[in-house]
Amino acid sequence: MTTVARHRAGCRLTALVVVFLCVTLLPAMAQVAGGKTETELWDQAIRAAIPGESNPDFNEQDLHLTDLTIARWRGTLEAAKPLLTDDTDLTKEQISILRGRLIEIEVAATDRRALLDKRIIELTAQRDALGPSPNDPTDQETSEIKGLRTAIEARLAATSARTRAIGLIAERSRQLIERANRTRAQQLRDQLLERYPAPVRPAVFLQGITDFVELVRGGLRAPLAAVVVHGPSASNAVPPLVFVLIGLTTLWAWTRFWLERRYGWRLEVETPSYARKVLAAVIVALSRGAVPAALIAAPISLILSMDVIHGEAASIVSAAGSAVARYLVMLGLVMAALAPDRAAWRLTTFTEPAARAIYRRSLILLATLHFSLFVLRASEVLDTSPELTATSMFLISLVLALNILALLRRENWEQATVAAVPDKSVEGLKPEDTPDEDERSGLDLGAILRTLLAVVAVASPVFGAIGYSQIAVYLVGHLIDAGFLVLVLVLTRGLVRDVCSIVQIADGQANRFAKSAFGLSDAGLERAVFWLNLVTDVVIVLLGVAGLALIFGVSGDDLQLAARRAFAGITIGSVQVSPGTFVAAVVTFVVGVAITRLVQRGLAQRIFPRTHIDPGVQNSVSAGIGYVGFALAVLVAIAVTGLDLSNLALIAGALSVGIGFGLQAIVNNFVSGLILLIERPVKVGDWIKIGDHEGTVKRINVRSTEIQTFQRSEVIIPNSDLISSSVINYTHRDRYGRIEIGVPVAYGTDPDRVGEILLEVAQANPMVAHWPEPHLYFHAFDDHAMRMRLRVYLIDINNFVIVTSDLHFAIVKRLREEGIAFPLPRRDVRMLDTDPQTAPEGSSEPA
Repeated sequence: MTTVARHRAGCRLTALVVVFLCVTLLPAMAQVAGGKTETELWDQAIRAAIPGESNPDFNEQDLHLTDLTIARWRGTLEAAKPLLTDDTDLTKEQISILRGRLIEIEVAATDRRALLDKRIIELTAQRDALGPSPNDPTDQETSEIKGLRTAIEARLAATSARTRAIGLIAERSRQLIERANRTRAQQLRDQLLERYPAPVRPAVFLQGITDFVELVRGGLRAPLAAVVVHGPSASNAVPPLVFVLIGLTTLWAWTRFWLERRYGWRLEVETPSYARKVLAAVIVALSRGAVPAALIAAPISLILSMDVIHGEAASIVSAAGSAVARYLVMLGLVMAALAPDRAAWRLTTFTEPAARAIYRRSLILLATLHFSLFVLRASEVLDTSPELTATSMFLISLVLALNILALLRRENWEQATVAAVPDKSVEGLKPEDTPDEDERSGLDLGAILRTLLAVVAVASPVFGAIGYSQIAVYLVGHLIDAGFLVLVLVLTRGLVRDVCSIVQIADGQANRFAKSAFGLSDAGLERAVFWLNLVTDVVIVLLGVAGLALIFGVSGDDLQLAARRAFAGITIGSVQVSPGTFVAAVVTFVVGVAITRLVQRGLAQRIFPRTHIDPGVQNSVSAGIGYVGFALAVLVAIAVTGLDLSNLALIAGALSVGIGFGLQAIVNNFVSGLILLIERPVKVGDWIKIGDHEGTVKRINVRSTEIQTFQRSEVIIPNSDLISSSVINYTHRDRYGRIEIGVPVAYGTDPDRVGEILLEVAQANPMVAHWPEPHLYFHAFDDHAMRMRLRVYLIDINNFVIVTSDLHFAIVKRLREEGIAFPLPRRDVRMLDTDPQTAPEGSSEPA
């Protein structure tokens, strides 16, 4: 693995470690609050007043359970409807909880209806098996059959009625969910457009500073007062708190002073290996980020879970602990990725000044961001003035915007981009993204993106200055989250492509391991890398869309519901069309064709060679199995989609009418094309001759086949002509072929010696096959020479022109060297002596 490839892969691998730690640690730190908040109490009240689906499994033998579930769902919807009016006073969190309950009902109702639909299909099949009631009075049936038919029809009617009722509940749930969405969107608009006093006014600014001092005092007094009030419970929390602190402190000391010194950055190692750099980055991220964050979050979580403090104090302590823990985690990750003052251990390709600048700006940005999160949470808990909110949000957005603009400076990104470009001179490395691509396209995407981010960063403090504080915080906060998400996805994509590039390095260790582990050839490995990159791009796009949706206010329940509806598909007539059904049909078809090919290969390799069946019969049997297998695969795939196969009969009837009115030629060519593609009597690359046309097959289309002649002209031949006419295929089975060279020899020459020379010339040509061997025979005598014919077999008949020319030159050279001359044509010249006396009348004498 080259140094450039290691740097690129190491940078992205570190980013993935960052993401993993964020995903695993930050959610736990965000939940450090253990007390019962107002939102949690309201959630419990909603769940008690609006019961949900307790048993989603359908017991087909007891429809009474379905009746109870339907009644419970109706009660839920009736209780939720008055809560979602236009003038509702529910908070954003309360509406989200209520929407979650409605989504649960819709999902459960959809699942229950699917189960009932299956039951209806079963009951319908049972009723059809019994047949209709006899109309003929003489046709008597037993009372048992009548009773069964009556019971099945009654159960079918009851199930159908419940299915319709559940469908109505699902539709009402969707309508209430849409109403909740509109209410939440209106609340977001009202929140963003709420006007605060302009903080640029001196009076507002001074009042905001004064209120901030009071907020800090209140925030410090509340936890202390809560501890004093709950003294007994606080004393009970001391032993476990001390135990947790001792354990986490020991863990931090072990990782910081032993593990990091042993496996972290070591100054005495001047040129560490790639694997050593990655290990050091992970250790530093743990010892300086994750473990200190746990040392802060775990005691706070323990204190809150043991009800040492309640109410506002609990919320303030929770917000402070969450903000500090998140800051420590991000600090450790930034330090591990940039490695300031440790250029030898830096996985990224930033220069030392750029790394220091980015590290310094990142620390300020992270500190300001997490401080703003704490202030927002504290202002929600404590009763703060509008002046304080406006002033704090303006200052925070201003600091964040300035740091974002500093991070977006062009020289930082140019240094990173130029350093990250792989060296094309490195053997085996195939870079995909180079600056030349942007230069050729004429667009600097990085500059465009930086400009858009800069505009958003500048707009944030501007909105804050004129009083729209919520818009300011919304813009800059979501900008940071979206930028982090995009950066992680881009680095993940780059890491996958770097690993694929390393695997494709010829004769590399990763290349040999991949080919031996998966049994791939060079071409197979290249195809596998292509599909892996394609799947990675699709997954990254989906994750990016989902992540951006979550950042800008879409809940996880919304994404699950959207994905469920997308995979459920749409109903066209009586057919349910969905992506899942389509994928299942494609997989079924591919598996069916693969099984057919395996059967054909097994017959050709294991069974037919041990029998004495005629080769023509073998070919017919194999082709017939291929046709049958292909047809079955198509039919099964259609059945998987849910299409009624009886409709195919109507389509076939309509086509037959069209064929009778003039589509015979088109259908004939179409079917002939299918035969050519399946049976392959003529395939792409074959050298064929049909009628007066001769050339190479370039493409087999549905209706016609393209042949390129040796004069580089294209001939379009209908597929039916290739099936119904005689076709000479010079390369049908293989590319072996025979050519003949005629050599005239003068009378008086030793023919045996000439034959030896011709055979030696043929055997010396590298394009002539050694088996069958070249053969010479005496063709004929004529008036001028003895005629010899040299027959040789070529490894590739496409080279017949070159081989013929080479043999001609070699034969002439060798015969001249041996003193053997070619015969010259003889001409007889007769002189006529004409007597004037006997000349015919009217002739004149010569002058």
